[in-house]
Amino acid sequence: MLRFTVECGAPGEELRLGIVMTAEPALAAKPLLEPGRQVRVIGRMRALKGSLKTGGAFEVVAESIERSE
Repeated sequence: MLRFTVECGAPGEELRLGIVMTAEPALAAKPLLEPGRQVRVIGRMRALKGSLKTGGAFEVVAESIERSE
């Protein structure tokens, strides 16, 4: 299992999303991840348990991760 956070906001905005990925795709994606490197995450968002009652917290279940140039 691979779990990390990406910063998605525009300059001056703070938006961070948790990313989770499992199995073979996680092993393939791990070498692409290092601080400051831009990546493109493709997947689906899901609500974290109990978060909808408190205003909503989400994470992305990634299907693939690519280097963003």
